[in-house]
Amino acid sequence: MKNIFVSPPFDITHTLIYESIDHKIALKLAGSKAFPDLSHLIKLAESDQFRIRNPKAIIESLSENILDYLRASNEVQLFDGLRTSIELSISNVMATGLGTQHYRHDKKK
Repeated sequence: MKNIFVSPPFDITHTLIYESIDHKIALKLAGSKAFPDLSHLIKLAESDQFRIRNPKAIIESLSENILDYLRASNEVQLFDGLRTSIELSISNVMATGLGTQHYRHDKKK
């Protein structure tokens, strides 16, 4: 149990592009289907479950790599609005400070 890794995601789909989707993530993350922001992703990464070092740097690097790919990709142009939707999602996750939508759990009471 010395080398524990988070499993790589194999079935990720950007669902915000679909008008019929309820704008929630498909699987729960930290008990919620709401899209998390940067502070909540960092909190989860630093939790006892994961203990990931430098999560902010990792998230920022992944975000930049995704944005670089979007700028260079011809494939992303095949689905109208996909690039803009992914860029907006990254922007929302990386937003900090006032005006940031708060992450809330969707648990039924």
